[in-house]
Amino acid sequence: MRLPIYRPDQLTTEQRHVYEASEEIVKPASLAGFQAKTRDGALLGPWSVLMNFPAIAFGFGQLTSEVEKMCGLSQRARQVVILTVAGHLNAAYELYAHSAVGADAGLTASQIAVLSAGGRPADLSVDESLAAEAASALLRGGVLPAPIYEAVVETLGQDRKSVV
Repeated sequence: MRLPIYRPDQLTTEQRHVYEASEEIVKPASLAGFQAKTRDGALLGPWSVLMNFPAIAFGFGQLTSEVEKMCGLSQRARQVVILTVAGHLNAAYELYAHSAVGADAGLTASQIAVLSAGGRPADLSVDESLAAEAASALLRGGVLPAPIYEAVVETLGQDRKSVV
């Protein structure tokens, strides 16, 4: 079963608040080259899902914003991680959207294709390779192996304020 996609004229009061907040987030989508809204204004992708669960939408948005702030990765490395995870999960919209965002961040079409297929491009930077390796290891389940963790902390650092 798929969740319904709501046009702006179909929204409840709670959904309207989510829609208005989401509009600010999706404006840059067209600049990156992917579609986040239909012609009639309905939100697509994760924003469409959130329209179905307005009670959690703002908390999810706040969590996403805080994670982005604490992430010490470059925009390219962040896109490497997102494409690695999306490829592993076969997340169609994430692959679609972040292929465009990744290209905007400087990833080549070949790098994007390899990451989306679950591979590791040989021409990534050290930071990008480590970020992808950490994401892949976490996707396999369990604890991040010590050698990967140590290499990530040594190379990328660790924000001790975010560690509980």
